[in-house]
Parts: sequence; C-alpha cells; structure tokens
Amino acid sequence: MESGIDKKYIKCFGCRCLRNETEEFERYKGNRRKTCIICKENRKKSKSRGVGICIHKKCKSQCKEYGGIAICIHNKRKSQCKECGGSQICIHNKRKQECKECGGVSICIHNKSKSRCKECGGSYICIHSKRKSDCKECGGSSICINNKHTSTCKDCGGSRICNHNREKSTCKECGGSRICVHNKLKTNCKECSPHLVLVNLVRYQVWRTFKNSNLKKIIILLNILDVILKP
Repeated sequence: MESGIDKKYIKCFGCRCLRNETEEFERYKGNRRKTCIICKENRKKSKSRGVGICIHKKCKSQCKEYGGIAICIHNKRKSQCKECGGSQICIHNKRKQECKECGGVSICIHNKSKSRCKECGGSYICIHSKRKSDCKECGGSSICINNKHTSTCKDCGGSRICNHNREKSTCKECGGSRICVHNKLKTNCKECSPHLVLVNLVRYQVWRTFKNSNLKKIIILLNILDVILKP
C-alpha cells in the first residue's frame, strides 16, 4: 500500500486545493494538466446546466454585451488590452506568445508565426504552399465565385472597392492611403519617395531585359545598376 509520504500533492490552478499528482490530474501529450479532474467534471456540469452562460450564449465573464468581469473599459479582454497593460502583453507592447523579441511560443525557429510558416508546415498553409484562405486551388474562404479575392472583387462589391469602382487605397477621389499630397501614388511620386521611384525603375529595367533575354544586354544593365546603386 502506498504511504502518504510517497504521494506528491500539488495545488490545482482551478479550485486551489492540494491534489494527488498521480491520481487526480490528467495528462495530455505527456504533460500534466494544470487543473484536476474534479474541476473538469464541475465545468461539464456547469455547461450542461447553463451556469456561467449569458443570454448571448457566451461565457458571462468574457461577454462584451453582458459586461463581463474579464472585459475592460476599452471593450477588450483585460489580459489582452495594451492600454490596461494586460498580463498577456509584453514589454514590446505585443502579445507575449506572438512577440519575436521575447521568443513567444507561437514563433518558430525561422522567426515566423508557426501557423503561417511554410518551412514548418503551419496549420494555415495548404498543400500548394499557400495560405489556405487565399488558395484558389483549395477554394479558400477568401476566394469568391469569380476566382478572385473577395475583398478586391468588383463584381462581388468587395470591402476594398470604393464607390468609384476602384481600390479604396489607390482612389484619388476617396483620398486613398496610397495617394500622397501631390495626388500621385506614393510609390511613383518623386517628391515624396524618390528612393522608391528609383527602385521601381530598376525593377522595370530588369524585367524588360530578361523578357528580351540577351547576355550582352544583361551585362550592360548590371554595370548600370552598379553605378546607380553605389553610395
């Protein structure tokens, strides 16, 4: 018979009671859960009776309409609110798990979000090495019946299309975010961004050269680029 000295008791994160580690805690993928099996059963009973559920069919503490205790004055979850300094916000003003500087758990070895990393085979990446929602072959949720992005499809009246049937960001009449004070695209404005204009010009020259591929032309272009891009 196992003696009381050999048993290891730890505090449950749910009920805050001392529980037997081997008998009263479940394991998931080799790791011990933080809450005991008694708390799990109590949660099931509460859900079945509707305890803790508001009229909007959400958890009362996290329901914005109900004014749950987990919601702050900025109408966000307290733990995730930057203005309130929530517990899930790091010193870089980002979510701890998604912060590259802090080495968050959602960041992979390639310094990208695990779910969106192609090398790691993230959950958001399909078999065609694209985002599932943006993949036309997989019929992603962001692809409309016209085989275009829903937000930029003019026939579907996408959210990024303005009243002038153009993209909002590039529409001069709407004052789009990509239009500068000189009423030009920021990337094409010499006054606002001369460096970007030069980069776009170089890109165009490279594309035109490779379109009519000729080794002599490529060597000449590389010499021109070397002169232009010298500090």
